[in-house]
Amino acid sequence: MKWVYIGLIVIINTIIAYDQPNSLNYGYTNILEGGPIHPSSGWYIHQYFAFYNAPYFLGNNGALLGNKKSPVFNIMWGITQFLYQTKKKHLLNAKIGLYLSIFYDLYSKIEKNNLGLTSNTIGFGDPYACIYLQWDPIMIHNRPFFVHRFELASSFPAGKYSSRFFVNPGNGFYYINPNWSATLYLLSNWAASCNLNYVWSAKNKHTGIQAGQAILINYSMEAELFKNWWFAVNGYFLQQYTDSKINGFKVPNRRERVFSIGPGVLYSLNDKVNFFGYVYFESKSRNHNKGINAIISGIINF
Repeated sequence: MKWVYIGLIVIINTIIAYDQPNSLNYGYTNILEGGPIHPSSGWYIHQYFAFYNAPYFLGNNGALLGNKKSPVFNIMWGITQFLYQTKKKHLLNAKIGLYLSIFYDLYSKIEKNNLGLTSNTIGFGDPYACIYLQWDPIMIHNRPFFVHRFELASSFPAGKYSSRFFVNPGNGFYYINPNWSATLYLLSNWAASCNLNYVWSAKNKHTGIQAGQAILINYSMEAELFKNWWFAVNGYFLQQYTDSKINGFKVPNRRERVFSIGPGVLYSLNDKVNFFGYVYFESKSRNHNKGINAIISGIINF
């Protein structure tokens, strides 16, 4: 009977995958990602607002989930990030930085549907904490040539969560997210940037599900077309590369994937204040939504 019970759990939970954390860096940062726009030390506040519209829920083969019409999913959330970076160089000749991100859902709605997909009410998500090493730019001919940063980040299940809902402000589990960011200046006003993420998730004690390991890549090609105005073509790509587990058993056909591309813009008001805007159009989704992701943010250095 034990194996029959386990088999039923696996069958039921295989219907809907979507195991990866909801608070990953899906294009929040992209343009000139390898270092601060103006590499000052001290305190920063970075405020994000994002809106996501997804008219499609897709399964493992890229077809509609359950071969049924997908409900429209709309969500709006904010992230408030507090950062501090040292003035002096410490470990490995790099400045040390710390930040804490606070997530909160402002609006979340899934249309009534036959798939059993529901959304929890608005509330705070899981806190996300990070320690990082920021290296100074490598200079060539008195201009930046290459700048990069390494982060060791993690998220803790302290936000609003209930296993009764498909969408929650919190994840319900702990995950770690080391990542490396870099910007290569091809010319003084033309650059390419990337942010490479590794994601390992712990078991969700409420559901018995442990998401498989994944990589997430943010990419950008940007140019300063007008003074203080950078325009970009950018996007993100997520690929889960190991099977998720349910109560310790591997479950095939639920690895997540999504690709996106879209325009981005950066405006530098002055040496202390910068604004960003991105719009991403998703495609190639597997066990993932397909929609449009719009993000605006501003960062202030005190």
